[in-house]
Amino acid sequence: MQSQILNLLQDLQKELELTLVLISHNLAVVQHMATRVAVMYLGRIVEQGDTVSVFRNPQHPYTKALLASILTPEPGLGVPDTNLGAAFSNPLAPPSGCPFHPRCPRAMPVCSQTVPQSQVSNGAIVACHLYGTDAQRSAV
Repeated sequence: MQSQILNLLQDLQKELELTLVLISHNLAVVQHMATRVAVMYLGRIVEQGDTVSVFRNPQHPYTKALLASILTPEPGLGVPDTNLGAAFSNPLAPPSGCPFHPRCPRAMPVCSQTVPQSQVSNGAIVACHLYGTDAQRSAV
C-alpha cells in the first residue's frame, strides 16, 4: 500500500509539475522520493544537499550515524552500532552550542559552546564545527 501511494505521488508530481515536501523517518522512502534532502536534529537542519550526494557521502556526524543505522536484510549482521549512546537531549531544553554535541563521537570543546554556522562541504550545506572556518578556528 505504501509503495502504491508513493508511486501515485510521484506520478502526480510529474504530471502536474508539483513540488512535494516529504517529512519522513524512513530513509528508504526519502532516498526513493526526494531529489534534495535536509537532515534535522532537535529541530535544526544539520545537513542538506541533493539526495544522491547526501546518501553517498554524508558530511555531518549525525547524517553518518543515521545512514549507518540502516538495518540490512542479512540476519547475521545484527543491529549496527552508531556510537551515539542511549542518552538523548531534551528538545524543550536543548544543550548549549551544537545540539548534537552530547552524542557526537567527534565533538570538540567548541561544540559545547558555540552553535555551528552552516558551511559548504563537498556540495552539501553542513552545520558542523568540523568544516569551514569553524574547523580552522578550533584547530588553532
